[in-house]
Amino acid sequence: MPIIDPTDQPIPTAPYIITVNQPYATGYQIGPNQMLCFPFLCGYHQRVMYNVLHTSLEVQDYTLAAWFSIKPHDPILFYQNRESTVHLLKRKACQFAVQDINYNGSQKIPPLGVRTLFLPTDEYFFNIENITGHINKFEFQFTITDLPP
Repeated sequence: MPIIDPTDQPIPTAPYIITVNQPYATGYQIGPNQMLCFPFLCGYHQRVMYNVLHTSLEVQDYTLAAWFSIKPHDPILFYQNRESTVHLLKRKACQFAVQDINYNGSQKIPPLGVRTLFLPTDEYFFNIENITGHINKFEFQFTITDLPP
């Protein structure tokens, strides 16, 4: 009988690209070691706000990793106001923002505590990966705000 290493994990599946209808997406289920990628546009003088929440009662906190990228599952985009770039989600909502880097108006800075990326106007991806061997769940809300001059 062959010896099986219990630390071997299944190979992660290719990321699924999911389009959501604004403003609320609820009841997402994500399989073991699976990744979901949500495309979104950050337009001229816009801010995209995300509230993300881990909702699985059967699986412990910090088993969902979330980050922003230029392409699905691309390297992580780095924050200017945070050291951490991959966020492990828990049952308390995390807030993220992506904002047009060229905006210089009256609402330049988002509220304190919001993990913010300042990027050129373009399409980006919000990636969520289940880093456990169990089915996991999450939901999120996002809003697109046109910033005043």
